[in-house]
Amino acid sequence: MVKFNSYDTPKITSEWSENSKDLSREWTCCFEYDGHVSIYSLTGGAQPQVQTSNKIADSFPGMESYAQATPPQPAPVSVDLRKPPKWLRRPCGASFGFGGKLVSFEFDKSAPVQQPAAPQQLGFVATPAVKRTVSISQVVTEGSLMARAQALDVALQQGDYRDFCKSRAAESHTSHDRILWECLKAHFEPNLSSEVLTLLGFNPEEVKNKLNISIAPPDDSPTEFNGIDNLTTQMHDLSAGSADDAFSAIAASAQLKKKSEITAPFRIVTGDDANGLICQALLLGHTEAAVELCLQEGRHADAIVLAMTGGPDLLAKTQFRYFQKSKGYLSTLMSAVVTEDWSQVVASCDLESWKEALTAILTHTRGDEYSRLCEQLGHRLEVESGGLHKQKAQLCYAIAGNLHKLVDNWMLDIRPTTPEQMQDLVEIVAVLRTAMELRGNNVDISGSLANTLSQYAEFLASQGSLASAFTYLTNSQDWTV
Repeated sequence: MVKFNSYDTPKITSEWSENSKDLSREWTCCFEYDGHVSIYSLTGGAQPQVQTSNKIADSFPGMESYAQATPPQPAPVSVDLRKPPKWLRRPCGASFGFGGKLVSFEFDKSAPVQQPAAPQQLGFVATPAVKRTVSISQVVTEGSLMARAQALDVALQQGDYRDFCKSRAAESHTSHDRILWECLKAHFEPNLSSEVLTLLGFNPEEVKNKLNISIAPPDDSPTEFNGIDNLTTQMHDLSAGSADDAFSAIAASAQLKKKSEITAPFRIVTGDDANGLICQALLLGHTEAAVELCLQEGRHADAIVLAMTGGPDLLAKTQFRYFQKSKGYLSTLMSAVVTEDWSQVVASCDLESWKEALTAILTHTRGDEYSRLCEQLGHRLEVESGGLHKQKAQLCYAIAGNLHKLVDNWMLDIRPTTPEQMQDLVEIVAVLRTAMELRGNNVDISGSLANTLSQYAEFLASQGSLASAFTYLTNSQDWTV
């Protein structure tokens, strides 16, 4: 304990030093009624201000005779403290550290007091040693989210991708989320297209059975093919061979069907009308002219059949002329099948028919064209629908495997602001990223995707899961990550 002398001057108040650099807070100051401030040190005693003259005499010249003599100042007392007082010792404290660590300390009052060692210096007064306890604990504020993060890590490490997608689909609260997770699960199935077609409502087996019933001939009519399977085989063989092979097959089939029939006599008319001109062109081998005449007369089927004998160039020109004159969505679909170009269908179809357009992409395209058309359809759904089909675009991007556009769309649609929403997005990103890497595609971590993963890694680190946080920051060229 240190006593501050008043020096015959009353003190108004005393304050401790609040300087953050002075951890021991060994300085204090006293405010006096005469306007002076005295500064004291716990380790060096006190050194008060000394009043050298009377303030009134200094302010009014000529008043020296009325001024009172300065009272004698006693010698300052110097107190040398070797250690801070006990009451300055903190009984407990706590501080947060990186990774959600909490460091706390306290005095264990129940522990026996240890006797101090013998003093080594003259004048040293030892105090009993007190047992102090320092604890380091992990603070987790988002227990449910950390359980989900751990489940995701286990699924990625053990390769249980399909089971994880299946469980997330079962736990989904909306039909869109359920279908999205089913699409992600389809990436790990042997046949991606077949799985997604079933989700879109076009089960391949059901459609096949429906077509078999529709094209089946009457019971009393003989047939030489069995349903859609045989018909598909015949059409494949027809398209795979040359034009001569195709007509040879047609001629052979006709000969088998009518070998017992006797052809009735007929007359070949070679007049100047349309039929006569077509006959003359056929008789003289002018196939291209005959095709042109058939097109002019609207006999498109005859024109296409004749064009098959004139080579691939003539057939392509005839098909192009036919599709130019034909109107309607069926003609557009047939043109896409024949030309193997589905970009026009994707660019022109009504957005309400997005499922049908996506079905055509899954059935008829492969490789880069498949991804490009899925992204093109998703862009139309996102931009041209006025937000009505924005979530449908997420399905297209997920099927195409475009992580960047999926994240951008999610950010605009959901605008995640809570850790739960961020967890939902990262689960989708992690599963789709793994699917793309298993297919041999390198995923570039940059832009909004990099920001999303870095924010999630920061969240994991704040909950103490540093090892998991580092896994989301690898393979990135973005400096923010």
